[in-house]
Amino acid sequence: MAIASPTIINKRPSAEADDTPGPVMDLNPDVLIDEVPAGLDFKQLMADVAFMREPVKIMIHPLGQQDAEPAIPIGVNGDRAYVIPGMVTGEGGRDVTRRYHIAQLLKARPDYISHVGGEVGAPEGSHNRFNRQSTSRYNFDVVEDTARGIAWLKALRQHYTRR
Repeated sequence: MAIASPTIINKRPSAEADDTPGPVMDLNPDVLIDEVPAGLDFKQLMADVAFMREPVKIMIHPLGQQDAEPAIPIGVNGDRAYVIPGMVTGEGGRDVTRRYHIAQLLKARPDYISHVGGEVGAPEGSHNRFNRQSTSRYNFDVVEDTARGIAWLKALRQHYTRR
């Protein structure tokens, strides 16, 4: 039994006629998949994807709130991991966290806004001052990672603390 392969055509259908170069795969009349641009290093892209999929052992510090979540769900593109605060991930049957899960944890930064009101008779403009603070929602330690992963995490933390 032969497996049908997609047909490669050299120009777009007439309904979308333009001068865009490069072949297009015709998998389905409604779906067009363009070729990867020539300037993109596909091997480097795949190496970056593999790096982000590497498992990393972390431990989220207990939240210290009475109504805290018993397990923190971290989802990236349909890949969900549940992390229990105070326990190391990937041990004892617990979910494995990957580097892209850690990036999501670092992005979880709630903003706290407080209002400092002026006093009666204060100069104009001293009223309605707002202070904004942003801090990490989940504090965690890395238990096991590679040297490249530690450098990546340090750079990412610096990026999010500058914001």
